[in-house]
Amino acid sequence: MVLKNKELRSILAGLPRFPGTRKVKNYSVVNEGFPGKFNLSFTEAEMLDEFDSYVDITNPLIYSKTQPCIRNVDFEQISTDKGDVTHLGLFDLADIHGQAILPTSEKKGDVLRFCIQQIWNFLTEKMGFKPSQIYVSSFKGGWVKQTTGGKYDFKKKIPAEKLALEIWKDVGLPNNNNNHYTNRETFLSLHLQRPTPWGYRNEIFVKIKGKLIDVATLEYLIFKPVFKNGKIVDFVEGDILLAVSGVGIERMLMAKNGYGSIVECDHIYPLRQKILQLAKKKDKHRAFVLCEALRVCHRVFTDCGGYSELSRTRKELIRKYLRALREGLVFLRVDVSAVKKLLALNSKLQDYYPELKKSEGRTYKDIETYVQTLDDLEQRGKLK
Repeated sequence: MVLKNKELRSILAGLPRFPGTRKVKNYSVVNEGFPGKFNLSFTEAEMLDEFDSYVDITNPLIYSKTQPCIRNVDFEQISTDKGDVTHLGLFDLADIHGQAILPTSEKKGDVLRFCIQQIWNFLTEKMGFKPSQIYVSSFKGGWVKQTTGGKYDFKKKIPAEKLALEIWKDVGLPNNNNNHYTNRETFLSLHLQRPTPWGYRNEIFVKIKGKLIDVATLEYLIFKPVFKNGKIVDFVEGDILLAVSGVGIERMLMAKNGYGSIVECDHIYPLRQKILQLAKKKDKHRAFVLCEALRVCHRVFTDCGGYSELSRTRKELIRKYLRALREGLVFLRVDVSAVKKLLALNSKLQDYYPELKKSEGRTYKDIETYVQTLDDLEQRGKLK
């Protein structure tokens, strides 16, 4: 039986969570956690609101939400690779156990055990995957320079991850289903425009038809970077613990339902099909790219209040999606007026985000203005 998008969201909403977890609304994809970009992850915006810092945690912050994310590299991937079946322009991340941002790491073992047990229960009991299908990556230890790809070169060896790995095995992960790496995917050493905690990351995969699908992550960050003259020269375990997880809604639907492509998700497929129906020239890949460009523009303009409200850098970024949208309309021979119908369908498919419906008119106007501007430039031979 096929698991629907809304059914998965309902299952996730009903999972056990840390005591004191509060439900919060999805944050705008235009936020200060990612200057000049759109929202890439989960916790940054709330941490800045609460602490104006990523490392100076003064009180527990424990919350749950589902968060839209836009990663430009993913859009570039689907735009150029017709064989890509796992990426989208816009996707949703949901927590599994409540995101725990704490001012102490003293009980990290207890916190991690709760996180991992809840993730395991979700995968095996709610999603019905066999333990033999589940794989987890972990950090095997290594020097800072090697681990960070040369970004940091101070001489220090990072200890291998042991705590989480032991818990994964305790809950039922088969011994051969742990993949060890020394890289920036399994040890996070970020600097998001300001001091940012470092720590370990488990990528969680499910094997479907012989292929591993990356469906979720668990991060536990316990280290603070040490600065000297504005440069990171060391890291130490500090009075901080970020125990956060994220499951990709669309990736999980793909894995659970055995989809051959992520576009088959029931809140995306009808939009792609509507584009093909409207197109005078049929091309599934072009229709998919247009679908994702439109979904991104709809989300961004909804959250920021329209194109004119974006910063210069973000305007440059959204124009990549607008240009792709226009190129799709031209190639498929779909009139720009059809975008009204497509926006209405997108709102209907994601009616758990009622704000999309309210912004259809404004979003259409911004898209129409951009398309007509480029059409005019092309007619005058000035389009680059």
